[in-house]
Order: sequence, then C-alpha cells, then structure tokens
Amino acid sequence: MGSKKDHKKKKKKRPSPDNSSESSDEDQIVIKKQKKHKGVERKGDEARQAPVSEGGDNCAKDDQLRQKLLKLSSKLEKTKDPAKQQQLQAKLMALMAIISKQAAAARPAPAATPPAARVIKPPGFQFKHTVTPSSGIMGKDKVSLLSAEEKLRRHRRQQRFGALDDMGGSTQDVLLAEARLGTCESLEKEYLRLTSLPMASTVRPPHILELALRLVKAKWVQTQDYKYACEQLKSIRQDLTVQHVRDVLTVDAYETHGRVALEVGDTAEFRQCHAVLKQLYKEGVPGSMEEFVAYGLLFTLCTGSSARQLLASELMEVPPAAMEHPYVRHSLAVCRAFRAGDYHTFMSLFEGAPRMTPYLMDRLLPHMQRWALQVMLVAYRPTAVPLEHIAAELGMEEEGEVVAFIQEHGGVVNTDAKTLNTQLSAAKPSGPPRPA
Repeated sequence: MGSKKDHKKKKKKRPSPDNSSESSDEDQIVIKKQKKHKGVERKGDEARQAPVSEGGDNCAKDDQLRQKLLKLSSKLEKTKDPAKQQQLQAKLMALMAIISKQAAAARPAPAATPPAARVIKPPGFQFKHTVTPSSGIMGKDKVSLLSAEEKLRRHRRQQRFGALDDMGGSTQDVLLAEARLGTCESLEKEYLRLTSLPMASTVRPPHILELALRLVKAKWVQTQDYKYACEQLKSIRQDLTVQHVRDVLTVDAYETHGRVALEVGDTAEFRQCHAVLKQLYKEGVPGSMEEFVAYGLLFTLCTGSSARQLLASELMEVPPAAMEHPYVRHSLAVCRAFRAGDYHTFMSLFEGAPRMTPYLMDRLLPHMQRWALQVMLVAYRPTAVPLEHIAAELGMEEEGEVVAFIQEHGGVVNTDAKTLNTQLSAAKPSGPPRPA
C-alpha cells in the first residue's frame, strides 16, 4: 500500500467538477454556433429557392395560357358559325394581349449607365431604334404566339378572298413546286388571286386545261357571256403560268382571250394578252403571230397623243418576214390613211378588214368622221352636198343618223332637198382648242 501522499497525488489527477463544467460550456457554445450557421444556411437556401418556385409558377401559368391559346385556335378552325368565330377571335386577341403583357413584365429593366459612360450624340438627324412588341416574347411563348397570330391572319385572309378551306390544307396535299404538275380535274374553276404557294390539288394539268379551253370557246359562241368567259380564261392562264407551261396551248389561251377582249372592247385584258404573246413569239412558240402584230399596230393608234412614238417603237419590233403578210399590210394601210387624214381610203379599208380588225377600226372611226365633215364643209363651200354622198363618205347607212351627226357638229341640213348647206354651216373643230 502506498502512502497518503501518493493517494493525494492520485486524487489531484482526477478532473475537478469545475473543469468539467467549463469544458461542457465550451462544447455548448460550439454547438450553438454550428446551429446558428446551419440556420443561416437554411435561410439562404430558402431565399434561393423562393424565386425558383415563383419562376416555376410563372412557367406553369405560361403553359396554361399557351394551351388555352391552342385550344381556341383549334376551335376557330373547326367552327363555321360567323358569330362563334367572332367570339373566338375576340378571346384569342385578349389572350395574346395577356401573354404579351406578361412577357413585357418578365423582361429585366435596363441598367442605368453611369454618367462617365454616356456618349455625347453628334448634332444632326439620328435614327431611332424601335423594338416591336413581338421581340419581347421569349422562347416557346414567341413560337406559340406567332403561330396563333399567323393562323388567325390566314383565316381572316381566306374569309376576305372567299376561300373557306381548312387552314394549312390537307395532310395528303403537296405544294405545286414539289409535284410540278397539278392534279385537279375540274373543267371549270373560279379565278382567285394567289396569296400563297399554290397546292397541286387546286391546279389543273395541261391536258385538263386543253379541254377547259374548248369548253370556254363553245360556250362563248352560244351565250356570249363575257364575265364567265373572262373568269375562266384568266383561271386557265393562271394555271398555265404557275406550272411554267409555255407551248402551243399557252399561245392558244392568250390568243383566244385577246380576240374575245377585242370583241367586247376590254382594252386592259387585250394589252396584257398582247404583251405575253409577243414574248412567246420571240421564244419561238408557233401561233398567229402576223394577226396579233397587225392588232398591235392598230392598237397603238388608239393611245392618243403618244401614238406616233408608240407606233414607231411597235414597227421596230415587227419581224421583216411579217411585213409582207396580208394582215400586216392592211394594218399599215389603215395607219397611213389615219395619220394622213385620208378618210375616203380609211372607209374603203373597212370592206376587206380581216378577223378582229374592224373592232379596232371602230375605235378610230369617230375621229375620222369628224375630220371628214370638217374637210367637206371647207372643200364644197358654197355648193350644197347631197346627204347620200356624205353618208357614203362617213360610213353611215341611215339618213337620220347622218342628219343627227351633222347637226351635232355644227352643220345645217336642208331636209326638203336632203342636202348639206355649206354656206350656213360652221363645223366644230375636231382637234384640241388652240392655245390663247
């Protein structure tokens, strides 16, 4: 056994309760600090997660709006009632306004530039850069909104032009650019201006167009309905143009439309057909080139004050081989008589006028009749001129028509003797008034 001193030393080595309490207090302080640190981290995580959750809510709302927009657009495609279509269009516009507002609010505000970084604008005019509202829509929202707007725009355009087909076309239909030739087999088709690429199912191939042209010719001979004939011929021309067909069938279609237009006096359509025919003849496509060269020469005389310059340019485009053709020679004789004021020769050329030439000469006839009356009043004065002679020179058949024409233009007629009194008559000038 040891001594008491050793026992006391051993007792001194035991930890005192005061030391143990101090160590425990230090441990508690460390634990509290760790808890506070974890609490701060949790608060930071919550603060970080808060905007993420808000962003998720915004995305969910955008998805819901997008789904509503697609549902409304699909309903608009299926409905045929005009009242329901207007209601759905109003709802679509309201939804698009809401989406555009949310997209504009989600855009970050531009940071303010410090005073030192500002650039001094130079004097003078400055172009202003503007941002369209659609540029504020980001990501998928922009694609869905633009597609809905495009569908709505197409639907309104189809209503405006009368084409109430399904938006986007059928799944089996293909563009004409891919098929190269149309697949439509209807002989009669309404003429509509193209607002997009044509589909193969709406265009007739050349062999169908040939039958359609024969049908139009037969109906024109029977009914003389120009509104129907013009619409069908323009539709045939459109189908030929979109298929890039430039052959004998194309020339036949344009020549037929040109002749019909001359017969009814539609100068606008004749001008279009004549311009295309000149290009086709230059490309070597066979047709009635000499006939339409003759029509072109006479048509230039009906243009007014610029007829002389246009006639010279038209003559430069006539091929030398066509100058000896009877149609062209007759047109040149009419042009010479008209430009020289030779009313006797002009009236005599009516007898042998070929094809549709008399319709063009009818447009020049009033001017020549006024000129002939003025010349006769001056040449035969003071001798009285029989009405029969005047009727023959003016190309008129009835006596009443001759008397009305003479009196309208300042002449005095002796009804008993059936003559023109040249002494009392004073013809009105046929040309423009003299400058003061």
